[in-house]
Amino acid sequence: MRIKLTLAISGLIFLTNCSDDSPVMSTQHISGNDISIEIFNEPDSRSASQLIKETFDHLTSRLDNLLDVNGELERLNKSRELADVSESCHKLLSFAARMQLASSGAWNPFLGGVNSLWALDSDSPQQPEMAEIRAALDISKESRINITSDGAAIISGDGMLALELTALAQSIDDAAAFLIGEGILSGKIVAGGIVRHWGMERFSEEWIIQVSGANENDSKFNIYPEADGALVTVDLHRHGFRLNDTLFYRILNPLTGHPPTEPYSVTIWAEAAVVAAAFADASIAMGSTNARHWLSDFDEVASFFVLRYEDSYVGEANRKMSEWILTDAN
Repeated sequence: MRIKLTLAISGLIFLTNCSDDSPVMSTQHISGNDISIEIFNEPDSRSASQLIKETFDHLTSRLDNLLDVNGELERLNKSRELADVSESCHKLLSFAARMQLASSGAWNPFLGGVNSLWALDSDSPQQPEMAEIRAALDISKESRINITSDGAAIISGDGMLALELTALAQSIDDAAAFLIGEGILSGKIVAGGIVRHWGMERFSEEWIIQVSGANENDSKFNIYPEADGALVTVDLHRHGFRLNDTLFYRILNPLTGHPPTEPYSVTIWAEAAVVAAAFADASIAMGSTNARHWLSDFDEVASFFVLRYEDSYVGEANRKMSEWILTDAN
């Protein structure tokens, strides 16, 4: 079984003149991710292509600074000493600390050690011994992010930070803010299951979640967000691995140290991509039943779950997201 996510109007990757409001789009591969930027009006001070190039330069610099093997997060993991960090790293760590509290531990930034036991970053993850999982979980639960108001940070405990998706989402938010500040009234930035969009009234687009299998009809769910923000989808196909004939997420439940097998996908909308990404991760980790109950406390977040019932797929949306569902066809 596979889950495919596409944009309804994705088209070919192209870079053209932006006169007469024709869009300009370009894609680059940065830190293991294909990231595309599309803008729908000319900037005030320079050409659209030059502005997109500058935006990609900013994205590359920020992601390398955060996620490189010699980047800030890895240095914090190794040093355990108070260190000055960049503004973007300080903002990321502040958000991670708040999110850990808001999720009551269902989202934990210190699962790097447990991830390594499962070899989740490899092509062939393996299930570790339960005693190893428990020991690594205890370390992650005892670890904390400590930040100062003057731009320094330190990790207490022996947990290892794992914030790749969160760092990517925050960097996309920063890139969108840069483009908006340069006079871009309408645009989008897409990286895998993340789409940060603004000025939606200037173009018509749907976010399509398509579930397809060899022996059944496709199920397709179309979402049209009517407010500027970000949609993040996490699904078993892109974020999964197969072990002993079972498809698991490459995401761990911080309470059990095991990867979940359901729901089939979660889509979260929030005003910021970093919030949507963290909420999507936490929702997968805690399971669909607990996640839907937890998300009911957050009016600013819209959610959509694809669940499997026997041989069919059902989409379940909260009140905010239900207003944006265009079709629900099996």
